Amino acid sequence: MTRYQGAAAIRASLSFTSLLARLLRLLGEVEVREEPESLYGWEPDIVFGEHNSLTPVEVKFYRRTSPPPVTTFVRALEYAENCRKAIGASRAILAISCPASYRFEVAAELFAAIEIWDESMLFEMAAPFPGLLAQFQELFEADMSKNLDLVSHGVPF
Repeated sequence: MTRYQGAAAIRASLSFTSLLARLLRLLGEVEVREEPESLYGWEPDIVFGEHNSLTPVEVKFYRRTSPPPVTTFVRALEYAENCRKAIGASRAILAISCPASYRFEVAAELFAAIEIWDESMLFEMAAPFPGLLAQFQELFEADMSKNLDLVSHGVPF
């Protein structure tokens, strides 16, 4: 399996985190903070909301051509869940840069308080912001020519 290695992986992950934080701000979320200081011993990639209703976001950059094994995805879910519990949040978000496979969806059922934002959902959320959408598509190496037919037929990508 080909995976981003070293500095390239770090750059891709940081770019994903920044794009997602920008999207949250454009969608009207308040107090969006990237890489916040430790919250009760946990370090979410993004946190947003008022102090008494924070939402932690765990961001995982997985190449769409080589998504991780389910065990890796479950570890990310566990981290998001532990972070959510530690800060007393009612929900947490796990944002992933690849499509959520059936195996991922089954694993996520065990974590009811964790919302999974996969590539498709992020594209839908960013659609009102064409420049940002293009940046997500480029970072995720998405071949949007395949999705244009789906969109023209009213099928969300």
